[in-house]
Amino acid sequence: MAESSTEEEPVPLEAFDAETRTMLGMFDIPAFARRGMELEHLRKCLRRRLDRERSGMLDMVRLRLREWSRAADGPSAWPFSVKDNCICFETLCLAVGLPSPTWADRPASLRVRRRIARDLIAAVERFNR
Repeated sequence: MAESSTEEEPVPLEAFDAETRTMLGMFDIPAFARRGMELEHLRKCLRRRLDRERSGMLDMVRLRLREWSRAADGPSAWPFSVKDNCICFETLCLAVGLPSPTWADRPASLRVRRRIARDLIAAVERFNR
């Protein structure tokens, strides 16, 4: 048994006389509006592509921030609060799209935290370039 389609087949415009085609064209969207809609669509596509590219470039920054939160026992261990214009860890996490951090029960050694901080700085600098 063949399924019946609820959609009607489009009737080619050539099937109508010139007067009817003119009348149908009067109810279509004006060309400037179509161009504007196309431009808006292209702008949205570009925005999505740029967001994907930005997200990919921030992968290492996210990784280093998660690594820091696993190595530190709280926001007081964040080394960039005084000399780097009060960069807040939670604010940085929000800026790169990470949820609020879950801190480690016991902090990692100072050596490990310094290595993570150096790697984080390098990742942010790569992103900024």
